[in-house]
Amino acid sequence: AGDPERLLADVAQGGGGAVGVATSRNGVLVSSAGALQSGVDRQIVVVSERGQERNTRFGLLPVYGVRVSPDGRRVAILTSDAPQQGHVFVAELTSGAVTRLLADSMSTRPEWLRDGKEVGYLSVPTPGLVRAQSWDRSASPRTITSRGISEVSPGPAGGYWAFRIGGGAERDIW
Repeated sequence: AGDPERLLADVAQGGGGAVGVATSRNGVLVSSAGALQSGVDRQIVVVSERGQERNTRFGLLPVYGVRVSPDGRRVAILTSDAPQQGHVFVAELTSGAVTRLLADSMSTRPEWLRDGKEVGYLSVPTPGLVRAQSWDRSASPRTITSRGISEVSPGPAGGYWAFRIGGGAERDIW
């Protein structure tokens, strides 16, 4: 209830209307500032529960996607320096420490798994392959499915997963 209040200005928005924001269960809000344009350097903005903004530059390539861990302490970041090349990093929000999650430079759409211990991602060289890697690289990557998935969202704990299969006019959600 009450009057609407602007949380952020200049939030990145894609051509289809999607905005570059992510939230965690404990209320941390992270956004990509600026227009989603190829080759444009974007920063990550962390907003506290009190609305205090903190701009972060983790010394990465242009940021194309960001996902907040379930505990709000880390973010999975997708960067790229060329078409069909995705680099996934994990950044600690308190210390600013950045770790490259995957060595292959061929991954996209990082998503935190429900327990916050792993980051799921799509493999670019093997379309439809969904894998997961522990955020601290303490275990080897594992395959979740190879069913032709285009996008994945691991819903709430104890609940469902949503998958998008196909592309173009053939887009099914399971």
